[in-house]
Amino acid sequence: MSGKENKGRAMKEIKQADLPRLFNEWMRRHIETPSEFEADFQTITRFLAEQTCGEEPGYGDVCTAYLVILQSEMDALKIMDALGVRNETGAGVPA
Repeated sequence: MSGKENKGRAMKEIKQADLPRLFNEWMRRHIETPSEFEADFQTITRFLAEQTCGEEPGYGDVCTAYLVILQSEMDALKIMDALGVRNETGAGVPA
């Protein structure tokens, strides 16, 4: 399976109804830990350079991958909550 096919398959697993929750989580993380997003200006520069060179910018692929990561993390937290194994900080409670 090619990289593009794999990315498409991963994105299909994200339901449209989940997108607002995922984007809200993305913004929450951006606000709480802005240092994790310091590369945004570099991303803008790279996007513009790719576009100027007539290339399809890779930004969408990066965003898709990040949404898949967010979904995985948030799904794991739901499971931990259902099992009662998560504390206030979001960490698993030691057995």
